[in-house]
Amino acid sequence: MRLISFLSISILILLTGCTPLASPAQPSTLTVEPAQTASPTPTLAPMPDYSSWPGVYFGVFQGGQDVEQQLGQKFAVQLYYHQWGSPFNAGAFSSNLENGWITESTWEYKATLTGVDDPYALQPLKAIVDGKKDDYIREFARDAGAFGHPLLLRWGHEMNGDWYIWSGTKNGGVVPDKYGDLLKPDGPELFVDAYHHIHDVFQEEKATNVLWVWCPNILMGDKLGEAWNEIGNYYPGDEYVDWLCMDGYNWGTSQSWSSWQTFDEVYAPTYARLQQINSNKPIIIGEFASSDKGGDKAAWVADAFQKISNAYPQIRAAVWFNTNKETDWRMNSSEAVFDVFKTELARPGWVETWPGFEK
Repeated sequence: MRLISFLSISILILLTGCTPLASPAQPSTLTVEPAQTASPTPTLAPMPDYSSWPGVYFGVFQGGQDVEQQLGQKFAVQLYYHQWGSPFNAGAFSSNLENGWITESTWEYKATLTGVDDPYALQPLKAIVDGKKDDYIREFARDAGAFGHPLLLRWGHEMNGDWYIWSGTKNGGVVPDKYGDLLKPDGPELFVDAYHHIHDVFQEEKATNVLWVWCPNILMGDKLGEAWNEIGNYYPGDEYVDWLCMDGYNWGTSQSWSSWQTFDEVYAPTYARLQQINSNKPIIIGEFASSDKGGDKAAWVADAFQKISNAYPQIRAAVWFNTNKETDWRMNSSEAVFDVFKTELARPGWVETWPGFEK
């Protein structure tokens, strides 16, 4: 039986991004392997108050009502990629709302060269910090606020990688003396200030329905695991973040550089680091999936659902990257894989509808 007070608290938490005080439960028993990063491996924190939530919210990218019908289960979240410079797409958000899905909007700054004399052409973070994009940000914020329903806004995701123009690597990197604090690497410092700037404009425009998702890529070794690029250097602060996030994939043997990894090998080090950053905020896996090259994808998916349900209590939403891109990430890449999704999503603990998004 569901108590009214329980549901009220759950809805309040999800709509505001805030969490009430509660006594911590027993610590998780997950064993975390050392991460390939310069920071010390943290220990897992006790389960905080989000343990009172009704379960975990599942979402997809490129999976609509047809996939729901084939699965016999509903999704709670729909991942959407929004091109920087384009206006707020109220139609897409409203369509998702009508289908009972909250939108995880990934807002991507895909800047283009505007002229050889433009000092900001390849410096998107500096352009934001210096107010050069304020008119656009302010209009976007007003339209987002006018939408009037909760939405998850994931700006600047995977900033600790080197593949996006907004990454720390491409915006000063480890160099400390070209911007701001001379003791801090410019890349992370610029990212944090840009994040603050965008968030502050949204606050000024009263877009309080926006839930802010801060989403690094999973911890990486080699040069991307250097101390200056540690994900904590990119954290904007508790008052600027509603949801912690991580993106990560099991690439299997689909790439020349990749190998098969278990769910724990992909996510456990980053999960523990996020817990160290803040153990009282919910975590969403912003994008996750597995290749079928080099291992048993069906078994991997089953293990992923079991681990999220039982060993990663801070994860409260997970979004499957349901497309055939670098490799076949799809839920129906084989009948055996799709059968696992049907079985696992039917288990208790996977929540079909975001509070307030009931059809």
